[in-house]
Amino acid sequence: MAETKEQILRNIKENYNYYTAFEVKSFLTDRIISEVELLKSVEGDTEIVEAIKNYSNPVLEHNTNQIPDRIKDYCTEIYFWGLASAGKTWALSGILNTINSEGHLKLYGKYDSEQCISSDYLNGLLNVINNKKPINIFPNKTTNETLRYMNFKLLNDGEERKVAFIDLSGDVIQAIANENVLKTHKDLEKERNLVENLLSNKNRKIHFFFIDYANDDNNGKQNIHFSNLCAIFNSKKYFEKNTDFIYIVITKVDMIDENENNRRNKAIKYFNENYRSFRNNIGKICQDNEIDFGDEYKTGDYSFLDDYTLDFSMGEVLFLRMCRFNKTSSLKIVKILLDKVQKERSGKFSIFG
Repeated sequence: MAETKEQILRNIKENYNYYTAFEVKSFLTDRIISEVELLKSVEGDTEIVEAIKNYSNPVLEHNTNQIPDRIKDYCTEIYFWGLASAGKTWALSGILNTINSEGHLKLYGKYDSEQCISSDYLNGLLNVINNKKPINIFPNKTTNETLRYMNFKLLNDGEERKVAFIDLSGDVIQAIANENVLKTHKDLEKERNLVENLLSNKNRKIHFFFIDYANDDNNGKQNIHFSNLCAIFNSKKYFEKNTDFIYIVITKVDMIDENENNRRNKAIKYFNENYRSFRNNIGKICQDNEIDFGDEYKTGDYSFLDDYTLDFSMGEVLFLRMCRFNKTSSLKIVKILLDKVQKERSGKFSIFG
């Protein structure tokens, strides 16, 4: 039975995330509700009404750049791991916007010897957030089953530091986890091999694992998928040589607590209580390989991971697909990168060498 106008307006008034922005726009387009009625339901917030009326999903890329077999020149690789719907793409748009707005971004130019490999995707992410708009629209999840290699330079106190953001799609991460589950596993074999090649190269690496607080049942339990990821990491010894830091990022923490000051402690508690196997496996990897200074703690004491567990929010989320962007969380990650990314080495070499 279809919802009545009164039910729709009551649901909107009680919870701005009851419907998606697209659904509310459809209510307006189909004249199920009027602009005046919507405005009243959102307590006279004209910014929300205008954002709903003009709602459309951002286009992140018009083509897919293939990652070449060989990539030259030194950089620090920043890996972003997260299952589908973890909010990783949203977070990347916030992080890149903050790098740019804080004056730390230097893109490769058309006539430089080195080019950004996934430039279309990078520019799409940079255009998601318009700092002049009060409300911005989140992009859809990445649709193609691949990864993006976005290389650029970080400007830090007059120094240039080469980095590459490597965005692993949720499908690729799921396929890597499934290597530990399925005896015959052919899904995304080319992409999985490419990830293995990247992880085994000589570049320094920092990893961010995004865990969705709001949806702990994502094609099965997230914690089980992450435990299977760790089994693959251990068996293939991915983090033995070149990983400097590993961070855990709990996303959508505005659902944990409205008070920003309480979120981080609650995010740490949530991770420690609900992801114990993943936490202990990552902790052991860190201690065995001198990551996150874990080797300075007693064997089996993984409390150091609390210092590397972050709470992440994009700001006030509206109708599931829009937000009033707040760069506080993004700025924390940007500051980590500015502090942790190493200075460039002299000389060039193939990162697959």
